[in-house]
Amino acid sequence: MIANPETLTRCQPDEVRKIWVSDPSVAGGYWNRPEESESTFCPYTADTKEGPFLRTGDLGFMRGGELFITGWIKYLIIIRGTNHYPQYLEWIVQQVRPCLRPDYGGAFSIDADGVERLMIVQEVKRNPEEFTADEVMTVIRQAIGEIHEPQVFAVVLANPGNIHKTYSGKIQRRACLQNHLPPRRVGSVSRLE
Repeated sequence: MIANPETLTRCQPDEVRKIWVSDPSVAGGYWNRPEESESTFCPYTADTKEGPFLRTGDLGFMRGGELFITGWIKYLIIIRGTNHYPQYLEWIVQQVRPCLRPDYGGAFSIDADGVERLMIVQEVKRNPEEFTADEVMTVIRQAIGEIHEPQVFAVVLANPGNIHKTYSGKIQRRACLQNHLPPRRVGSVSRLE
């Protein structure tokens, strides 16, 4: 079911919230970690007392009896109270110029002087056609600005081979962010505004 984590109630169809799962195959909890087990494996709905459920950490919605997963709550970018899905921002970035390598980029929320800001890291193709880093970074900022409200605080264009993936083909988000945090790093070009 799709659950509202604040009210602990079932959401309406097409409402994006946290995915909770209930099935005999779901584990009973974490080994020797009772507090975490209670929080993750034992929620019940507040109104109907359905449960227990497993809080998956995924976001999604139901439509026509089918589950659609929109992302992982851990990577949701919240800037000025507005939610932004990193996968969508990354897709926008990878469409702006052919020199950018598809599926080798990340959108992140970073703390800059106590304010959550948007940072984009994007790998360039191995043998791209001629491009100017400043022009590509400007176009990235404009493309995101036209669709989303947050201004891009930092853009990093990474050299080929600098964004690593997991065995399942997903970018290693934590490593990507740590390797490319401002200020300028070796193997990357960045500009902060």
